[in-house]
Amino acid sequence: MENGHQYVEEVLKEKYRIPKYQRGYRWTEDNVIKLLEDIYEGRLYEPGKDDCLNENNAYNIFYPKVFDMQEGLFVFSIPKCTYCIQPLVVMETKGVYDVIDGQQRLTTIAIIRAALKRSLETLVSKNSQEVLTLVRKEIVEISYESRQTSREFRQYLYGMREKPQGENIDYDHMLQAFEVSKCYFDELLKKFEDDKVRKKYADYLDDVLCKNTQFIWYEVKDHVDPQKVFANFNTGKIELTNAELIKALFMNPSNYNHSVVKDKQIVISEKWDEIENKLHEPEFWAFVPHINQYETASRQYSTRIDVIFEFFIMELWLETHQDKCVEDYISFRNLNASDKYIFNEVESWINSKLGDLSETEAVMDQCWRRIGKIFSGLKELYFGDSRVYNTAGLYINLCNRRPENVDEYEENNYDTYLYVYHELSNVLNLPRDERENALKKLVRYKVFQKESGIERMIKGIRYNEGKSSDIIKVLLVYNIALLSSSKGTGERFNFLENARNKWEREHIFASNVKTDVNIEGLQDMLDCDEVLNILCGDGYIGYVKYLFDTGDRIEFTHEGNGYELDLSLDTMDEEIRDLFIDASRSSDGNGKNVSFARALRAKREAGYLRECCRKINEIGRIFREEGELKKLLAYQYISSFEGNFHFVENIDFASLENCEETIKTAVLPDIEFTSAEFTYTCKEYQENKDHWPGWLYERDEEGRTNYIVLLETIKNHYQSKLERAVYKQATDNIRRLKDISDIFDGVNDRFIYAGLMLNKITLEKKIDKFFKGSFQELMKDNSMGNMTLLTGNKQRDGIENNISSRGQNQAVSDKAYCEKKKIVYEFYKSGQFVPIGTLLVFTDQYTQERNAAKYWLPNSRLKYLKDMVKTISDFLGESEGVGNE
Repeated sequence: MENGHQYVEEVLKEKYRIPKYQRGYRWTEDNVIKLLEDIYEGRLYEPGKDDCLNENNAYNIFYPKVFDMQEGLFVFSIPKCTYCIQPLVVMETKGVYDVIDGQQRLTTIAIIRAALKRSLETLVSKNSQEVLTLVRKEIVEISYESRQTSREFRQYLYGMREKPQGENIDYDHMLQAFEVSKCYFDELLKKFEDDKVRKKYADYLDDVLCKNTQFIWYEVKDHVDPQKVFANFNTGKIELTNAELIKALFMNPSNYNHSVVKDKQIVISEKWDEIENKLHEPEFWAFVPHINQYETASRQYSTRIDVIFEFFIMELWLETHQDKCVEDYISFRNLNASDKYIFNEVESWINSKLGDLSETEAVMDQCWRRIGKIFSGLKELYFGDSRVYNTAGLYINLCNRRPENVDEYEENNYDTYLYVYHELSNVLNLPRDERENALKKLVRYKVFQKESGIERMIKGIRYNEGKSSDIIKVLLVYNIALLSSSKGTGERFNFLENARNKWEREHIFASNVKTDVNIEGLQDMLDCDEVLNILCGDGYIGYVKYLFDTGDRIEFTHEGNGYELDLSLDTMDEEIRDLFIDASRSSDGNGKNVSFARALRAKREAGYLRECCRKINEIGRIFREEGELKKLLAYQYISSFEGNFHFVENIDFASLENCEETIKTAVLPDIEFTSAEFTYTCKEYQENKDHWPGWLYERDEEGRTNYIVLLETIKNHYQSKLERAVYKQATDNIRRLKDISDIFDGVNDRFIYAGLMLNKITLEKKIDKFFKGSFQELMKDNSMGNMTLLTGNKQRDGIENNISSRGQNQAVSDKAYCEKKKIVYEFYKSGQFVPIGTLLVFTDQYTQERNAAKYWLPNSRLKYLKDMVKTISDFLGESEGVGNE
């Protein structure tokens, strides 16, 4: 066969021998599963997802391919795109190919075919044995010089004979690979119930393996330099990677002493596979600097070891040009850009080191050691001390974010990864106990380079202002600092999951969601009362003071006049306060005066509403009692209204609008009307109650509905009726009760209780209106005290989304705080990645009061912001307070 890409079907027709110097078969379950997943990625039937007829009545169940209906059977057609396995390096001797490199992959392919055949045999019924014949069922001819019974064992895997006698560790690994592969195919074939369809699907799977998968075939000739053979592979159709060409250099027998050539090839081949396999682990690959940092499904690198060789080339160039920098190297690379740039530079360096043939082996060893050192250094950063890993990963993450929009990552960042690796390389050259601090300096410069202090920068950030792009940077630093502050080795931040699930900057208390509060029952009233109690305190004002580093005195102007408001006074000048609120009122501003105005307005309104809560509780107690105690409590409650807080005046009769049930069940049946007007009203109700509420919406000659007329009657007469009942012995100027008998005379008792109930309804509506309206506006906050990492969980192009089905596409950014808590908890409970800072925010770490945890109030924000400043300052080496750079 010609050197180049060859389909598995053609490769398996040849005979192979594994020389004694080759190590035994050692692939693990993970290696086998990874190969299966790579071969069949995007090529498998997904029931329920792709079962749909296209316009030609053909079933489109594969993304790049189609299978049609013929005679009631599925005919599977193979996909057009192919999967390429790494090189198979061989040397032909008398019709048999000695495998120099690739025996692990070749053996595994043979095992996979055996597993597919046996899987089909075990799943079909005895009555359908005729469907078992696969198109290609021949056994691959592979002999192992160190294992005399290898042919018999392969026949055993195919189910053609009993297991041969004797034990061999290679057979144990082969059997494990077989069982893993068989389980894989069992799951695929079980999706079909019909034996004939299963057979068709098995044929399709075999087609994908044999006709849609290729080896890079490289045959070494004794009289030909394999390096030149590889260089001439490309005829315009076959494109070999830089790594494949470089590997030819290292596998070339002429580069080594004849006595050690086999040992060298084995060592290099094993290490090469180790590096490539490790770079295919998603989490590690997301840590190694490269183009499109978190695009783990990207086809940018067909062989990922290429990036290690590019780091090697850059190091060599900088060593040669010590007066140059990375930017200069990038210019050099761009000037010499070609598809084979990496291979050409490695080859050029090797040639430059060769003084004579006797030095060849030493040069190759030196080159390979440098490659191993680069790879080992990256592994050490990744697998070593978790603090070093977290800080290095943070630096990599920050460098790969778009400057203009840090919520997104740079794509095709052809230069960034080289700068990042160069800095990491400098860190690796330091003693181990100095690396963490060196990385922290890089992070500090990346995030706080233009600021005079960490605290000042954090306090000055606002979501909807110029520095909003710094929010994600600060939050990431905060999360890493939290992990690093833990005792022992700490935990590792998962940067790949953070990118996959789009954990980005969001408001904790949402800025665009109305709070859903309904005052029903004791529990809800207690919730509201505690929240109002917190807002009545100085927590909100203290939070704003901390944000703006300001004192107790605020100067402002109103209608051309200058004023000063003293926040330190125990009894604040309410007139000045109200002027300040009116002068500074804004729905979405971030300035100091606007923020203070919100805090003062919240305190003012909360004070009034707390009194409403107290009265609601008193009325509730009245209706829980009976007899004389009930009357006494009602009398005390009504007589407590003096001055501007009169009982009747505190009933909003207009609040009865749109409350049909209140009119029907609470007002009319419980009131004994005596006036002609109310007699008429009751008469209307009695005459029309059979078709109530339809009667309410009938219109009179003036176009008014009976509902509006009824409301006006009640609003105009019920208030005066109630006033006469409560204050029948009082004058208009002095409304003061003298005795309980003034109102409870046995005639109007039910009328009075109805008034109390309406009073309670009025007060509840005021509280309800506050939480559904102005509360949302007053709690708006675009500062860091209201920002955390939240997931929109939107799959980005090229990034796999591995969230469980329960959490998939469940965005939390637009939810109320209490709903976010539930969702974040579900993420955490199901084993999904949740940043530690987010976890603390939504597990009441900063909310000591029971119901502050429901709404994320300013006192919680203050604790959170102070902790953020202190944790980051300690982490990056700046003491708490406004620091000096």
